[in-house]
Amino acid sequence: MKKLFLKSPAKVNLFLEVLGKREDGYHNVETVLETVDLFDVISLKELKEGIEIKSNLPELPLGKENLAYQAAFLLKKRLGLKKGIQLTINKRIPLASGLGGGSSNGASVLLGLNKLWDLDLSYEKLLGLAREIGADVPFFLRKGRALGRGRGDELWPLPQSPTLYFVLIFPGFEISAEWAYKNLKGNLTKERQSIKMILSALKSGKIEKIGNSLYNRLEEAVIPRHPLIARIKERLLELGACGALMSGSGSSVFGLVEDGKRAKKIYNKIKKDFKKIFLLKSFKQLA
Repeated sequence: MKKLFLKSPAKVNLFLEVLGKREDGYHNVETVLETVDLFDVISLKELKEGIEIKSNLPELPLGKENLAYQAAFLLKKRLGLKKGIQLTINKRIPLASGLGGGSSNGASVLLGLNKLWDLDLSYEKLLGLAREIGADVPFFLRKGRALGRGRGDELWPLPQSPTLYFVLIFPGFEISAEWAYKNLKGNLTKERQSIKMILSALKSGKIEKIGNSLYNRLEEAVIPRHPLIARIKERLLELGACGALMSGSGSSVFGLVEDGKRAKKIYNKIKKDFKKIFLLKSFKQLA
């Protein structure tokens, strides 16, 4: 039986503006997504039939609500494959943390099965499957840095330079993306934040400028309920981060830092206060 190991990276949102609700229940957004070097590791092992998921994390759903399961199921169904697969997911990305772990796992399984089973599916075909699984899944097919529109699945790759360094904190509580968007309802009439500022800052390569351009509309819904997120942002800035932001629908918060050396200093000063804190940088490898 063939076996394959995959690294499944997390992402952060450097920018996220919510433009309004769609008829399909999703929201239209403008976002800048960035993969970082925090990984789940997934092993794929052939079985005679069925889909089986194992994990080191007892609370991880192992059935149809798991995006890795959905990816394997959809691929098998569309291609009429009778083969089975065992997915072992070693989770390091916190659940429901705004870091896209589940979506990354789904994309990794699509890519992994395409390779393991010699399916030779094009990027366009994989992209179509990814869009059916979830709005963030398409981004993780190519990773890197990208501008996302629509549900976040209409993607334009952005230059991979500069490399960004982060101190990222997971405060220890989960936030449902559905809840975050739902509680933003009354705020969507506000003046929209332009994405041009962050795109210009990234093009300039100046970390301080990028830090000043970080933005996430969902903070307006989440922080009143979870003020610890605001306090973590303040602490990161006090310690020398160029900018700080909640990623996605939270609850993870990252500080953008000028370079790896300064990031390590901030990390060492704050690590005793949180159980889950990570020293990260841009992950540029393309699939």
